[in-house]
Amino acid sequence: MLTPAPARIVRAPASTPGLVTAGFDPGIGSPGIAVVRAKAGGGYEHLHSEVVRTKTSDPDEYRYGMITDALSRVLRDFAPTVLIVEAQAGVQTGKRREDDGFTADSSKTHVTVGVAHAVARMYRVASREVQPRTLRAAMGLKPTKGETKPEKKRRMQRAVEVVLGVKLPQDAADAGAMAIYGQRLTARERMVVG
Repeated sequence: MLTPAPARIVRAPASTPGLVTAGFDPGIGSPGIAVVRAKAGGGYEHLHSEVVRTKTSDPDEYRYGMITDALSRVLRDFAPTVLIVEAQAGVQTGKRREDDGFTADSSKTHVTVGVAHAVARMYRVASREVQPRTLRAAMGLKPTKGETKPEKKRRMQRAVEVVLGVKLPQDAADAGAMAIYGQRLTARERMVVG
């Protein structure tokens, strides 16, 4: 059973108009990246999103390089205040989730989390991790008993579509949710690194 996020996250103050935040959904096969900006008068504008598709046949170093390049390009071009990264501690990945249709390699996903933080530091962008359950609660998604991982991802995708007004691929939608979450943090919380 999922635990809802503290109320302070859900009732966070409105974003500063023009504030740009980015989100990163880690993984080595298809990590998602998204950037949003707060609009004057409320709401968010979708600035950019992408899913970095890597081939399992390529060496891992090449795949990490593709992810690093994509993150570098986004941080350089959009200059977000903070990069929100989905935390992987306690997140089930890989063979433990095969019944849900996912076969990601947990250790490689953890490396991409480190890559995201390192790239953020290169561009002097604060980076912060958020647990998936906290993110779902912040997006107003209540826990549903027996819901599978793909079902959770589809619900998140729909919630992001409602907020941003654009349908994104699932991995990019997860990153979009993280960028929206970054908008809802206080200025002090956005500056916390790690």
